[in-house]
Amino acid sequence: MKNLTYFLIIIFIVACNQNTNDDKLNELQSELNKATESINVEKSTKTFIENYLRDIQSPDWKDKISSYVNYSEEFIVQHEKFITAFSDYKIKIKHLAVDGNEAIMWGTVSAVHSGEFDGNETKGTKATGKSIEWDEVWLFDVVDGKFGEKSDFMDNGISRMKQLEIKCLPED
Repeated sequence: MKNLTYFLIIIFIVACNQNTNDDKLNELQSELNKATESINVEKSTKTFIENYLRDIQSPDWKDKISSYVNYSEEFIVQHEKFITAFSDYKIKIKHLAVDGNEAIMWGTVSAVHSGEFDGNETKGTKATGKSIEWDEVWLFDVVDGKFGEKSDFMDNGISRMKQLEIKCLPED
């Protein structure tokens, strides 16, 4: 009888451990699934950004950008003026940090100053034909395969001004 009692106690302990191990296994599987989903979201966000940058620089950009966001007609007009004033517009990613569906991109823009643009600090500056570069930082989120509500943008207008020899302060 004593052996039977020990045997039942051992079976009970093993059964309890099995449940604990199953619970731990289920918990680990759940964590692995969450991590995999997070990695997939980040890959998707990174691919979205790379595709957007490719398409916004393409000759048929106006036809392509609607798949990224519903831009206003005002944006399309301003961007068209911008890429006319800064022809051969190219942007190259220097750094890209993605956290889930949010991203911050630091890029270098190169272009040729081909005309006047009234939408930034170069307003009133005649075309110089100079090739120039500047940095831009974009912060945004991607929701359901499009740009979400979060967005911000910073560019280095001072760098453009220096390269185009635009004087903004009185000389001593």
